[in-house]
Amino acid sequence: MQMEETLLTTVLKAAAGETLKKITTSTIEKIKTDRLISKKSELDNVVNKFPTKYKTHFNEIIKWSNSIPFIGLSKPKKTKISTVELIISSDIFQNMEGKKNKVSEREILNSAENILLVGAPGAGKTTTVKRLILEYIQNYDSYSNLTSLILVRLRDIPTTTTIYKFILDVLNIKYEDKIIKYELIQKKKDKKRNTTYDEIILREKVETFVGELSAQDFLSSLLNNINCLLILDGIDEISKEIQNNTIRDIEKLGLKLTDSKILATVRKSELNKLLDNFEILEISPLNVKQIEDISKKWLPKN
Repeated sequence: MQMEETLLTTVLKAAAGETLKKITTSTIEKIKTDRLISKKSELDNVVNKFPTKYKTHFNEIIKWSNSIPFIGLSKPKKTKISTVELIISSDIFQNMEGKKNKVSEREILNSAENILLVGAPGAGKTTTVKRLILEYIQNYDSYSNLTSLILVRLRDIPTTTTIYKFILDVLNIKYEDKIIKYELIQKKKDKKRNTTYDEIILREKVETFVGELSAQDFLSSLLNNINCLLILDGIDEISKEIQNNTIRDIEKLGLKLTDSKILATVRKSELNKLLDNFEILEISPLNVKQIEDISKKWLPKN
């Protein structure tokens, strides 16, 4: 087992190094040509600092996805050799016998759709995401429709920020909050005349901008340009203070993505509403063979 782990680590490091180079080169080239950042000084700053900034993020992705912690074990297990591919199926499409269609991990990566992966607590949502990340990194050239990768562990988003700002920080792109004034029209009733009229109320709100574009419009355009696989792990783990707003932002972003995709996870019990433009896939409970296979990987041979 130790030799297998050592070999796997060596192979993963080599693949990760090559994938990091390809993602960095491709992303920088697309940022330079998409003209979303109009000021040369700001563009130069992003281009110059992106390799270091993204390398930190990428290394965090590798470290997180390469191991599975387990209560009772002194150290985590390696994801690739300690897990099995789970049965993932669609609730929507069924075959002629009325059974759910199974979806493989590779099919998830190759799908052009935004995907919401649901399952019971401990069903393997995060483990599956880790397996998908490792598959993507080790076989990067097989997924030419997705040339960049960003991971957001949603529980890590502070209550003082938004998912847009969080992702922009990963990409080292500056943004600013602006106060926007707008008119709110309310219907009022004139009791004396028994008529209704419109009352215009002036309101203010804070919105985030990158240059002249809203953060939402800028980020969706940028992600489409860099053909991003955006992984959002743990919708149910978002802080309650910002959960509704964050879910709304995820839904809005998903509707704007055409050349990128979101892969998000959520506990089935927390799936209070369907997200527009997301295909829902569910992780099925382990069958007997999967339990046997996992037991052989985790338990001592004696």
